[in-house]
Amino acid sequence: MLQGLRANLEAIDNVDMPQINIKRSHTLDHATARQRAEKIADKLKSELNAHYSWEGDHLKLQHAGAEGSIHVGATELHIQVKLPFLLRPLRASIERAIHEQLEKHL
Repeated sequence: MLQGLRANLEAIDNVDMPQINIKRSHTLDHATARQRAEKIADKLKSELNAHYSWEGDHLKLQHAGAEGSIHVGATELHIQVKLPFLLRPLRASIERAIHEQLEKHL
């Protein structure tokens, strides 16, 4: 019975994960934009013990069941965050914190 409940919770968690999608224009050269994205990731790593890695121009982040990425484009950054069920109530504050970091670093 416990396994069935766990499977149901995992299914709910994966089917309806809210996403935060933010696109922010920038006028930085590509190398500088990547450095700024990495500064944001370094801050998350030190403050929240988040993990990140680069896959091409995508910086992939993971922390406490949440997953995110920052795509560094020629003229914009595209941030996506998938939140698990238990972090859904914090969506607005997480999104606000992302905007604050973008203001600070771009």
